[in-house]
Amino acid sequence: MMADEPPPYSPDPPYSLASEAVTIRCSISGLSVEIIEQIIIHACVVSEDGDYELDPSPSRSKRWFRRCHPLTLGGVCKFWRDYMWSTSVFWTTIIFRVHPDSVHHRQELLEDWLARAKGQPLSIMVDCPDFNFTGNRRIYLTLSLALLAHQAPQWRRIEVHLPLCWYEHLFPKTQGTVPSYPLLQQASLNFTNEMADGERVLDSSLPDFTRANSLQKLALSRVHLRAQPIIGASASDHTPVTCTTLQNVFPKKLTSLILCNVDTTTSTNLLQFLFKRFTKLVHLTMLNCQMHPAPPVQRKICSNLRALTISVTEVAGLHNLIPTKFIFPNLKALTVYGREKFLYSRYILPFLENSDCRLEKFELKCPIAMEYEYDLIQLLSNDTISSALKELCIEDMVCEDQQNSIHPEEKGLGSTFFEVLHPDSDPDYLPKLELFAYAGPLAVASIEFLEPFILRSQIRDKLQSTGDFQKSTSSTENQTSILRKVDIRAEQYISDCTISEYPDPQYIWEVFNMIDQGILSLKNNDGSHWE
Repeated sequence: MMADEPPPYSPDPPYSLASEAVTIRCSISGLSVEIIEQIIIHACVVSEDGDYELDPSPSRSKRWFRRCHPLTLGGVCKFWRDYMWSTSVFWTTIIFRVHPDSVHHRQELLEDWLARAKGQPLSIMVDCPDFNFTGNRRIYLTLSLALLAHQAPQWRRIEVHLPLCWYEHLFPKTQGTVPSYPLLQQASLNFTNEMADGERVLDSSLPDFTRANSLQKLALSRVHLRAQPIIGASASDHTPVTCTTLQNVFPKKLTSLILCNVDTTTSTNLLQFLFKRFTKLVHLTMLNCQMHPAPPVQRKICSNLRALTISVTEVAGLHNLIPTKFIFPNLKALTVYGREKFLYSRYILPFLENSDCRLEKFELKCPIAMEYEYDLIQLLSNDTISSALKELCIEDMVCEDQQNSIHPEEKGLGSTFFEVLHPDSDPDYLPKLELFAYAGPLAVASIEFLEPFILRSQIRDKLQSTGDFQKSTSSTENQTSILRKVDIRAEQYISDCTISEYPDPQYIWEVFNMIDQGILSLKNNDGSHWE
């Protein structure tokens, strides 16, 4: 139930911390309560896999992980156990991971866990497989979900991966009564039913969060949003104003919205509704959303949006997800996922130019083909990206069913891409770049492709060594900025050449110097460092 947690506590627990942790069981009592609390909170923090929605593989079932939890730490010694058992803040995160063979052991532990939380705001994560629970298993699971539902007034965060049939137990609906979630700030609702390909859960099954007045971040997956015209209402361009269940069950104060595998009958009208309803929306993410073309709408300026992430299964979907009728003048971060190779300037550039924004972060994750290398350079040369960009992340993502769509010799970034990064090539090309990350094949002849990064890091050193760094950077707007990090993940062997075999000792020294300073990271696809 609780992320990789041991059996319920007993006076002589069979588990313990690692040997190095046990050595501090006596000395820990000499620390202040405040320091001990911060140490334990840090040790029990939950790490999350932020991109799991993009990978439907069943092997990625663990969505949350933490190296320690209160039950384990309570087994160190009596002092730790007394402190852990009496401090409610350590019990405010509940990871309820249901397994058919152990569900009957978890209700009592869950009751004890909630009792130790003592009414503190709760972060609850529930993961249940699409399994036919019958008999006592069904009873125990129903009681456990009802117990969590009873704590709804203390929910601060709720993230669930449940089959549709179990939502009514966690989010019960009472006739004429709207449940209250006064502390809820973040909600993620994911339906895990094994349905036919492309089938979605109707939005009428969504819980009612209209009284969650503090809700700011919402995520939905595998839901069909029905957009219907409001009778007698229309926009100034005679396009019907749409209304979805989102309007009826979620408050207006959302600042972050994630839609994953969401289907709807209209694309542009849905976006129009989103930005009309959620006027404070700052982050919008659309992952593998099946949205169909819609009639043109009146130009809409969305000045609050700062970050946009989109993922499409087909290149043509970009036309629906990045409509040029929407203007985002303050957009700072753009992430694009794609299953196919495509002309970047054709699908992305018109949207950026229309918004006249200045990106500071751009992530591109799709099959990287050398035939579109110049097109990628053209995109990055545009003033909407080049003038203010600080972070550039490119990743070659090829699905298993498209492994043979691009010939191996035509994959990856080539020498031309890296040559234009040379500071002397074009001073106005990405002058403020601070972080560059690339994962994928390298179509270069040698490790000389690193030279632009070496020179950019030396420009930083030169400015700092003069003692007039602040004056130098402020006096010239287009001055090449600090290069803080270069992260390359690709196979080490490039045309049978490795770092150790490169003939120029000075060049090798420069490369190793950047690695020692933590500026440069070179790793193979398996995570091992280049030799």
